[in-house]
Amino acid sequence: MELTMAKRIIDGKTYNTHTATRVWSFTFSDEDPDKFDVLYQNMHGVYFRNFGGLDSFNLWRDDIVPMTPEEAKSWLIENADAETVERFFGPQPEAGERFTQISLRIPDSLKRRITDIAKQQKLSLNSWIMRRLESAASTSTVDSGHNNNSRH
Repeated sequence: MELTMAKRIIDGKTYNTHTATRVWSFTFSDEDPDKFDVLYQNMHGVYFRNFGGLDSFNLWRDDIVPMTPEEAKSWLIENADAETVERFFGPQPEAGERFTQISLRIPDSLKRRITDIAKQQKLSLNSWIMRRLESAASTSTVDSGHNNNSRH
């Protein structure tokens, strides 16, 4: 089934499937081949679902529903493969992995800035910090202990 483009304004914000990235999509099985469900992420990191299909009167219906990152992650875990979940939400903890609590001293101004960013992304401060740490840890390399600036 070829999905059509949809654009809606919800609470004064535009959700446009044409300009957003398709994260994951599926059509229903043989029992309802004309129904679909698609998760999108826009350029600002906001997630939304576009779903619908032919109704009982053979009329096309579709809807767009904004989602928090936590809702989008839950939807992906339910419907997508693990690689897609981790591509958008970072590596997930192994089964049985324990969490450690740490204290971190940061300037008040930095806390205000990152709290604002987390709120804009509809994340808790803890979730936002964990994502940044996961991202940094997955892209950094471990220094072998050698000073690369040494002269020969």
